[in-house]
Amino acid sequence: MNKIAHSLKWVFSTIVLRRVLSFLLFLYIIRTFSRAEYGMYRQFMSITTAISVFCLYSFGIFNIVEQTKKYFKLGLQFVIISSALGSLVLFSLRYFFSAGEIGDFSYNSDLFYYILFGFWLVVPETLKRLISSIHQLDMNFKLKSVAETTNIIVFCLLTLALLFFDKKFYYYVIAFYIGGLVELIMLSYPIRKELITDLLACLRLKYLTPLKNLLKEKFAFLSLTTVPTVINIFIADAPLLLFGFFYTATDIGNYSAIAQLIIIPVSFLTLSLSQVYFPVFSEAGIENLPSKILQYLKHVVIILWYPILIFGILLKYWSYLLLGNQDIALITAILVLLVPRTLFSLILNPLSCIPTILKKPEYELYWNLFSLSLIILMIFFLKNQEFLIMVSVYSLVTIFTLLCFTILIFKMTGMKLNLLYKWLGKGIIYNLPLFLVLFFVKYSNNFQVISLLSVSALMSGAMLYIFEKEFILNAIKKFRSK
Repeated sequence: MNKIAHSLKWVFSTIVLRRVLSFLLFLYIIRTFSRAEYGMYRQFMSITTAISVFCLYSFGIFNIVEQTKKYFKLGLQFVIISSALGSLVLFSLRYFFSAGEIGDFSYNSDLFYYILFGFWLVVPETLKRLISSIHQLDMNFKLKSVAETTNIIVFCLLTLALLFFDKKFYYYVIAFYIGGLVELIMLSYPIRKELITDLLACLRLKYLTPLKNLLKEKFAFLSLTTVPTVINIFIADAPLLLFGFFYTATDIGNYSAIAQLIIIPVSFLTLSLSQVYFPVFSEAGIENLPSKILQYLKHVVIILWYPILIFGILLKYWSYLLLGNQDIALITAILVLLVPRTLFSLILNPLSCIPTILKKPEYELYWNLFSLSLIILMIFFLKNQEFLIMVSVYSLVTIFTLLCFTILIFKMTGMKLNLLYKWLGKGIIYNLPLFLVLFFVKYSNNFQVISLLSVSALMSGAMLYIFEKEFILNAIKKFRSK
């Protein structure tokens, strides 16, 4: 528990700093440039991420699951080859977007140039993910957190410096990936000797035979772990990767803007928990997994839902102060739909590694195919509807699939489903006053908003304190302990 608490402190504290800096820079960018330009950048980043995750082929996860570094050299060799090929694939995709036959022509033709000049970024992004997994295996979250924080600081300072001389949006993208390269260098430095040796060894053809044998032996595990992860990216980024075929760049930009307002502050919670709980779940024996899962579920619905709902209500009424009045009615409506989805995704993030830990990644694949099929069917039937209707159904579908996967995890670990329903029910009941304000209270003056929020927060807080006082105090005590 001391190791977990120490890791959480480093991850949590540095993520708070990173999210604050990213949030401030995001506000500057979203108010300086058009929503279409921001939406284009988000789509480019999603495409690059999907390809780099596929090129990694789960070698990072494989190291953690096997609790060994002996496969790192082979993973490095595979990543160099696969990411180089992935870059060429991305480079060839530029013609798909230059055709102008899908979505908004200017949006996709501009994306063509981003891919034309940024296709090679797949290689450093993939390497960074692999090397980061080694530090995660060692529970060296101090180095990992400092490197990621330095990345954001460089990104923010360089963006402001470049935009000071010339306000071109692509400087923002350039600065983002330079920050990523700085993080890669910092992660590589402590293992530079081993890394250089392994890189030189990777160039020798004789090492292809061990790699081929490993791929043959672990093909099922690596494939069944990689494919669901890539599909997950398409599911999570469906509004960016799939909706862009049928809606305008402005629609995608509006969705990206409000989604980022939620994700930037909330993601420091999900990243902190998922990075730390993955090795924790891996180290726990099968007999200890149910108690670890239940402990995590209780932390989410009792401790995390409350502040996120308050934050969602604040955004509902005052997001225009951050984003401006452009399309504010649409943005507010999208926000209300995204908050419940965010609450359920908090549960799923670390739990999504359970099938991999149990060496049954095919179950996650089945769930991902099921989820992606539902989303594709939804898009097919609703492609001619208004954007807000599409987002509404998408949010409901994703909540349903997230709940299905959580039920699957409970079944796989032999846990009783009534525990899931019990704690989800408690989380909803305790926070019911906040849910009512979020969904049903329409716009009113600032005094009424503050009054309603204060009353609902006090009511929910009182219920949490009365019924879960011991659990909350114990959680705070554990987090403070070294």
